[in-house]
Amino acid sequence: MIQQTNGIKTIAGAIVVAGLMIAGAIFVSNTKANNETSNLNQASSNILLKVREDDHVRGNPKAPLTLVEYSDYQCGYCALFNPTIKSILEKYPDDFKFIYRHYPQLSPESSSAAVATECVAKLAGNDAFWVMNDSLFENQDSLGRELYVALAKAQGIE
Repeated sequence: MIQQTNGIKTIAGAIVVAGLMIAGAIFVSNTKANNETSNLNQASSNILLKVREDDHVRGNPKAPLTLVEYSDYQCGYCALFNPTIKSILEKYPDDFKFIYRHYPQLSPESSSAAVATECVAKLAGNDAFWVMNDSLFENQDSLGRELYVALAKAQGIE
């Protein structure tokens, strides 16, 4: 009977030790994965929030506060947000900068509108981009080649 009790204690002890080893391995694995994910998220955030050379910036480029918007010219909510941004910039001209980045998702026309604004920006500069940007949001129902050409011509672009 004594041998049987010792055998059960040995097996039970082995199970407890194995369980502790598995729990430790899981803990170490999760800690390492969390650290890697945290580092990846931080790197992604730095890339997304950095002002890039090709960004369209409205407001004070050296302002301490930055808002980055990923937007689509066919998005109704984006169009509603556009006047809000302009009023914030009027109220806090030295403290705030706004960065617009294209995120055309709703249709092929969204991509065409984004390309049209980039063409205007390349030919006439950042101010022309913002005029085009505002005009496209104000004329969402008319997006198309005719509108893009008319808006470009209004800025002196052939």
